[in-house]
Amino acid sequence: MITNASYGLLTHPEQLAMARSGAVSWSAVVEEAIRWNGAVNHFPMRYPMQDIDIDGIRIRRGEAILASFGSAGRDPMHHGHDADVFDARRRQAGHLGFGYGPHFCLGVHVARMQLEVALSALFERFPELRLAVSDPAQWQPVPVASFVSNSIESLPVVLGPQRCR
Repeated sequence: MITNASYGLLTHPEQLAMARSGAVSWSAVVEEAIRWNGAVNHFPMRYPMQDIDIDGIRIRRGEAILASFGSAGRDPMHHGHDADVFDARRRQAGHLGFGYGPHFCLGVHVARMQLEVALSALFERFPELRLAVSDPAQWQPVPVASFVSNSIESLPVVLGPQRCR
């Protein structure tokens, strides 16, 4: 998730500038990154205990259901017409990045805190951090092949000089 959030910030430098200046909180950055490009795209199969109808489609008892958290985070009916855009100023309408109901992540508070600390420390320590390739046509992120997890294989960056404490 640190990689996904860093990618979002580095490809949206105006968002990074707002986070660095305090115009948006690191907490807002974390929530938007999870909604926009979360670490879990698909939840493992679920099986209904009885027949259910969803939007005119019948799902029979015992049939496999794949919940796509990734597509839910990009739903324009829930997140607005610009749901595909990374925008930490977005008024959060909620996301499924930590699951839902009985499958909600027990470590949600620790995960959020770790992401806030890691991202703020990374961009504070390396104030000139940037993508190593300036022309996006020269480099496209390669998704990690996984049924459940969602990230990219590598994020080539130039760290620049460190800010000492």
